[in-house]
Amino acid sequence: LLELQALGIDPRTPALVGFLTSAATQQRSQQISASYLGLRTSYVVSAFQSWSSRVDTVSGASDPLAGGGQIRQHGISASASHKLTPVSSLMASVSYSRTPSAAAGQGQDLTSMMLTWSAPIAYRTNLSLSGRHVRSSSATNPYDETALIARLSLPI
Repeated sequence: LLELQALGIDPRTPALVGFLTSAATQQRSQQISASYLGLRTSYVVSAFQSWSSRVDTVSGASDPLAGGGQIRQHGISASASHKLTPVSSLMASVSYSRTPSAAAGQGQDLTSMMLTWSAPIAYRTNLSLSGRHVRSSSATNPYDETALIARLSLPI
């Protein structure tokens, strides 16, 4: 909260998801997935690509598609989960996505890795522990994020 205020951002402002905020757009996408479901171990691999362009040519809205261009994205992800015991499990996932740009050096690569252990610790009470690392390589706003996450869920 203090970090947002220090940057001059109102913490009550809703977060915008994605890059399209101002005009009607068209999106075309393709996705393919494959999975293996075993008795204790499962795997999923998927890939996608998408193209987005503005449909509204009259709007004076300012967004990444304002110049009449097209944004293309593509990526791949893989995950594996394994039952350690009948009630506890371990899950690992990795993903990579690329948003190339028409302007040199303006694209973005995003890589994410996550490892999660989960198990019940009491009647109707579950605990999960996760480690996550995300790396964004962008000419304008690169960042690295590393997080440890503990989640306790219990009935109300």
